[in-house]
Amino acid sequence: MPPDAPAFFDSEVYCVPMSSPGDVSQVAALFDDGRVEPKHVVAIMAQTEGDPYCRGYATLAMQDLLSKHLVLSHQKIFDSIPMLMIGGVGGIMCPHINLFVKKPATAAASDAPRLSIGVASSRLLAPEEFGTMTQVDLVAETTKQAMEDAGITSAEQIHCVEVKCPAMTPARIEDAKSRGQSVVSGNPAAASSLAKGACALGVAVATGEVDRSALSDGAINVEKQ
Repeated sequence: MPPDAPAFFDSEVYCVPMSSPGDVSQVAALFDDGRVEPKHVVAIMAQTEGDPYCRGYATLAMQDLLSKHLVLSHQKIFDSIPMLMIGGVGGIMCPHINLFVKKPATAAASDAPRLSIGVASSRLLAPEEFGTMTQVDLVAETTKQAMEDAGITSAEQIHCVEVKCPAMTPARIEDAKSRGQSVVSGNPAAASSLAKGACALGVAVATGEVDRSALSDGAINVEKQ
């Protein structure tokens, strides 16, 4: 940690409504009113209306807004601020955006339990690594990094771990084939499901809920007998 880095942080979550997948006006209002400084946004989760493809509009709109405020390229925003956009509300919730904010603390920390946010990003996985133990290990390592970023020393203090999981596509399958590699399944939906399972197991390994030595590629998405 740099010498001038703050010793403690305040973690906050702001939830604002959105009128369409590309509507970030309420986030802009938080910035304009001074309630949130754009540089303190460390992660974003949104639930948009429409089909899953609509989440792309939400991502682009947030990248554009943050890019203007932080004077950074869209790619730099993409690389530095995780965005988990979920398409479709299914009539059971209102479309909304959650901003996860981490800023220097204004007072000394107390011993009372409080919200703490940790964020970490792994390297990009190759398509042939989706749904394998390589992904499990990578997610476990990154989860531990997020715990450290949050100042969490015990898995018992963790209440939620969110992972942005890669999805298999026909283009990614062809990319692997072009390099002489094989993917876990030629069915993109099945391969994506295995990738989700690998993410879940990676988190469980990091938190000590699952013994790493008991796992293998064949154990992913398989019910334990």
